[in-house]
Amino acid sequence: MLNQGNVDFVGDTDAAEVANKDLLGQVSSLLSCDPLEAEKTLCSRVVAARGEVMEKGHTIEQAQYGRDAFAKVCLLV
Repeated sequence: MLNQGNVDFVGDTDAAEVANKDLLGQVSSLLSCDPLEAEKTLCSRVVAARGEVMEKGHTIEQAQYGRDAFAKVCLLV
């Protein structure tokens, strides 16, 4: 089991970050990805509008929602 559902987040209203980076390291190792990229994926999104591309941070609730959705997909695969 990957335990990605156990990854927790901390931060303020618009900048979530992973609280337990050791667990994120284990999960990203099992997924063969870089832990920094995994955290970036869980804690932010890319927005493209009018030819501009920018990165927007997730709130803690948005990061939790993304984490849970990813965990559910992994259970189905």
